[in-house]
Amino acid sequence: MRRGPAAVVLLLAVCTGCGVGASEVIPGAPGPDVATEGTPLYFVRDGELAMVLRSSAGTDVATALAILPDGVSPDEAARGFTTEVSPSAAPIDLVQGPDGAATVSLAIAPDSLSPTAMHQIACTARTTVRLTGDGITTDPVRCPVR
Repeated sequence: MRRGPAAVVLLLAVCTGCGVGASEVIPGAPGPDVATEGTPLYFVRDGELAMVLRSSAGTDVATALAILPDGVSPDEAARGFTTEVSPSAAPIDLVQGPDGAATVSLAIAPDSLSPTAMHQIACTARTTVRLTGDGITTDPVRCPVR
């Protein structure tokens, strides 16, 4: 079987490799100092929702929602995080309704919160929720971050 010049060039290229010789391991800078475990909370940075893992006593949703109204820590603020969830929203509790839908109970009326604050709560709850407080209940609020 006779092969053309293109097949020969291809065969030579495959056999010779890329032409870069082997080298020793090249050390790099240490990896970023980022928490890999903790309570996921959603805050705002550069106008967008962003997750922060905060070390705390628990990693469950109830713990996350309970500490969300406390706002950002000094370290988080230094990294550009802010919050739109008012401390007056506390206590925040997650309740499973009889229909299986998640409802987040607030100490204030949910319509006093900005849409970003409502999304912070839904994202921190890790599910679509209805927000309720002061006799007002919202339509389902979904986390826009996934």
